[in-house]
Amino acid sequence: MHGDVFLIRMPIDDNLYKLENTIFPKFNNQMNVLTKNMI
Repeated sequence: MHGDVFLIRMPIDDNLYKLENTIFPKFNNQMNVLTKNMI
């Protein structure tokens, strides 16, 4: 469920969106793995 927060976040502008696409997918994947392990 924690990973959903990052998926829902809306980018302020295109540059920030691209920045988040480079940083958050890796973090998001880690959160998804942790969440699945917790269930």
